[in-house]
Amino acid sequence: MEPDAAKVNAFMKALFEPFLPQYSKYSKFHENSITSKIQAAKAAVIAAVTTGDGAAPGLQDKIETSKQLLPEIILHIKESEERVILFNHGFGYLHFGQGLNTSLEVYVLWNQEIFRQLEKSISNPESHRNLIENTLAFAETCGEILFQLIKLDQLLSTNCGKVFGKMTSSLDNTIPWNDLWGFYLNPIIRSQILQFVQKKETLLGKAVNHVKKICCDAKQLVSRVTVEPVENQLMKNFSLQDSSLKDAIPSEYITQIGEYLVLLPQNLEPFIASENSSIAYVFDQSTEDSGRSPVDLILSNLSTSISDTYTQRILKCTHLTKGQARQLAQDIDYLASVYEDLGLRITNDLVGLAKLMKNFENLNDPAVIERIPQRLVLAVKKMKPVV
Repeated sequence: MEPDAAKVNAFMKALFEPFLPQYSKYSKFHENSITSKIQAAKAAVIAAVTTGDGAAPGLQDKIETSKQLLPEIILHIKESEERVILFNHGFGYLHFGQGLNTSLEVYVLWNQEIFRQLEKSISNPESHRNLIENTLAFAETCGEILFQLIKLDQLLSTNCGKVFGKMTSSLDNTIPWNDLWGFYLNPIIRSQILQFVQKKETLLGKAVNHVKKICCDAKQLVSRVTVEPVENQLMKNFSLQDSSLKDAIPSEYITQIGEYLVLLPQNLEPFIASENSSIAYVFDQSTEDSGRSPVDLILSNLSTSISDTYTQRILKCTHLTKGQARQLAQDIDYLASVYEDLGLRITNDLVGLAKLMKNFENLNDPAVIERIPQRLVLAVKKMKPVV
């Protein structure tokens, strides 16, 4: 005797009816479970920080705590996914993902607070060494978060796709008690899932995009922190010495910049020497940068910024003697040699200025000014004393 399909269908719907209102609570449950871990970690940092020499210890604690919290969050999500499958055969994946994205946004917001605190510290030259260390540590943490979330998103989205992929075939199922979608989901939730599938979104796509944004911020902050002391040196200690020597000695300000540049790779090495360093994910955010090491990217950005700042500082000079021009030429040549040792090149504008300074007495010679931008030639000519 065949069972009465209508009665079985009614019975199954009545049986599963109490579960339907739980989906919205299900999302909130996963959101709260992770958010509570984040809040507990933040509270622990506040409790541990003592009133010492300022914000630096607090920054270090926050960065380290954020990094240590990541594997705990990842493990919790993986364990929660097992319960999603066990509890309702994976039909709650969409609400599970919603809760995760909301809670992970709280995690990102906490790291944005750290970013803003680091950003405020740039103006304090006394703590620059700690600032570089903290900024690189923060960038590495952001890179690790991005790396782990992308992997987790791929895993969850693949598993989610296997469950949701069965939905279309079950819509036309003529055997009502085999249509679990019809029992586990009401029409509104089913429509939401179909829209999610049609958009081909990933389960943690929103969270990943938020992390990519903070990785871009971290990348820019690393560049700013490494450039700042050089720019300050050029703006504050730039001086025009009048050298009457045939072979002028590089000025002190430029040798200090050179020493900083030479030592910078060693200062970066503990954080990004390894090919597997997570900080690489902070810099590998576009196809233009793809394949280049973080050290190369930092130094390349730094060299361009220094060249531009140095060029602008020279162009602010209102008058030069022949000896001062000779000294500037020597200073530019020294910087160029440091760049070359690091595998870098000064900008074309700075190359042109060096040539003009070496030929300061012959600025009307076509061979001297050839291929040098006219704006540079005119600017240097104005620096010559009126005879």
